[in-house]
Amino acid sequence: MAPRQPLATSAAKILSLGDRAAEIEKFLAYLSLEANLRALTLDAYRRDLLEFSAWCEREGLDLDKMRQRQLLDYLQHLSVGLSARSRARHLSSLRGFFHWRIAAGRGRSDPTSGMKGPKMPFRLPDVLSVSQVESVIGAVAGDEPVHLRDRAMLEVAYGCGLRASELVGLCRKDLQLKKELVLVRGKGGRERLVPVGGHAVRALSAWLSQGRAHIRRQKKGNLVPLPARAGDHVFLNQRGLPLSRMGFWKILRHNLNKVGIKGHASPHTLRHSFATHLLEGGADLRVVQELLGHASLATTEIYTHLDRSYLGEVVRSFHPRG
Repeated sequence: MAPRQPLATSAAKILSLGDRAAEIEKFLAYLSLEANLRALTLDAYRRDLLEFSAWCEREGLDLDKMRQRQLLDYLQHLSVGLSARSRARHLSSLRGFFHWRIAAGRGRSDPTSGMKGPKMPFRLPDVLSVSQVESVIGAVAGDEPVHLRDRAMLEVAYGCGLRASELVGLCRKDLQLKKELVLVRGKGGRERLVPVGGHAVRALSAWLSQGRAHIRRQKKGNLVPLPARAGDHVFLNQRGLPLSRMGFWKILRHNLNKVGIKGHASPHTLRHSFATHLLEGGADLRVVQELLGHASLATTEIYTHLDRSYLGEVVRSFHPRG
């Protein structure tokens, strides 16, 4: 089988798909309005559907005459170089698209009907120990604005169990530091109030009072006000603009390297560590579900596997016959 050729989603390529691309945009507009999906999720759907449309164009296939056998051929095509999780997301994108086409009177059949996604391998998420988290946060030394920001971001990410997008999306109006609470806007537009621990409150207060206000862009040797695009965002980069998810990833990676922690740790690793350490300390699973903003308890239950692994390690380490 020839290697899979992913679609380059350039403006010229999208235009070459013509009506198909326009139909995809209408579907995404529907999802944005009705399902309130995040921009990142919509972008993933767009990439999946544009790649599928480009494949249909290459194969000379018509969406209205698509058969399940042909769709299976496409999924087989995806299996070259894509993980089971990515293929499952592609199928989810296609299933939603075909359902919408029928409901909108644009299509007559749904080739995804009855199709099952690829079997997902069970994999425990990466987790840092408490001492590792403390060493990463402790690696941020100094009182420069960038140090205050980095320390505050790490404290809040771990102390509140936030997703990277939730962390960089925080606005000052979301902070209730006197009450030690933060309003978080999660997936699907769902909001939740999350307690903020003392370490995170102190780090945030120092950043807001001593760091954020001093980040300015240099222009002809004079300090200028924060750019309008900074808005009300809590965390800014050195140009005074809202920090991105990739920006936070680089901050975390830099400090992980400083303390010699290798592997695949990511911003989500701090979220996994937050949940795992709560359960190890005796927290109720439903409380952890609420703090993480999971719609389903089943999503949170993966951390019970981590907790059991920890308990097993304790027995092996400390029981006389472990």
